Amino acid sequence: ELGGDEFAIRHVGMEYLAECFKGSYTPEDWYLFMPETAKSSIDLNTLMIISNQIKKINARYNVWLSNSSFINLLSYCIIRTLRLRRFRELAGSSGESGEVSYSGYAADLLKVPDYVKASESVRELEYMRKILSENEILVSDRRIDEESLRGSIQKIMDNLAERHEKFESVYDGKRLEKDLFDHLKNALCFLISREENDEENYIVVHEVKDNYPEFYEEARSCAAILEEDFHVRFNETEICYIGIYLYKNCRIKERKKKKVLLVCATGKGLSHLLSIRVENTFPGIQVMGQR
Repeated sequence: ELGGDEFAIRHVGMEYLAECFKGSYTPEDWYLFMPETAKSSIDLNTLMIISNQIKKINARYNVWLSNSSFINLLSYCIIRTLRLRRFRELAGSSGESGEVSYSGYAADLLKVPDYVKASESVRELEYMRKILSENEILVSDRRIDEESLRGSIQKIMDNLAERHEKFESVYDGKRLEKDLFDHLKNALCFLISREENDEENYIVVHEVKDNYPEFYEEARSCAAILEEDFHVRFNETEICYIGIYLYKNCRIKERKKKKVLLVCATGKGLSHLLSIRVENTFPGIQVMGQR
C-alpha cells in the first residue's frame, strides 16, 4: 500500500520481515512469524523453495553468511517476490529494463524463486547488489585460473607430504585437495579484489589459534605458497579457514562412534568450525559431513 521509490519500499519491508524472523532458523518458524498480509501471497512451500534456492546458490559460490545476513537476504527475496507477484508491471516498468546478460552471484539470486517469471532487469540487478553490499556479502565476479590453482594446491600437498613421513595416514589427501580447491577458487577472488584484507572473524581466529595451534601453523605454511603464487596477502581468518579444512580431513580412526551430519541454517556457514567443537567436546561422535 506504500507509494514512492520501489527500492525504498522493499527495504522497509525487508527490515520489518527480518525483525519478525530474528532468532528463528527454520522455514516453519519463519512462516509462523510472517505477517498475515505476506502469507496471502507467500505460502510455506514458497518460503521453503526461496530458502533452499538461496542455500544452493551459497553453496555453489562457497558463500559463508552469518545468520543475520542470511535472514536479511531471505527477507529481501520474499519481499521482492511478493511485490513482483502483486504488481506485475514492476518487473518491466523501468526504462532500464531488459534481459540481464550478466552472470554471477547477484544475477543468480534474481532467479529466486525460479518459477517467478519476472524480468531480470538492470534495475533489479542494481537493487540486489545494494542489498548484498549493505549486508557485506561480497562475492567477486573475478575468476581464478583453475589450472594455476590446482598447481598451487599440488605444491601444498607436496609440502604436507614432506612434513609428514606417512602423509596418507595423517590426512585424507583427496578430500583435502577437493575442499581446498572449492574454498580457494572463491576466497582468492575475494582477497585479490580487495585493497585491504584486515577484517577478521575473531571467533574463528581465536578458536583455531588457541585450541588447534598445530593446524594453524600448518595452515600458515600452506598460505605462504598461495601468497607467493598469486601475489596476495592472506589474513588471519583465511589462514584459519585453511586450518579448519586441515583438521576436517585429518584421519581420526576411532571405532563405535555415533555418526552425525551437521547442517548450517544459512547453507554454508561455519558448520566446519562447529564440527571441530562437537568432535572435541564429544569423543563419541564422528561428524560425517557438513552442509
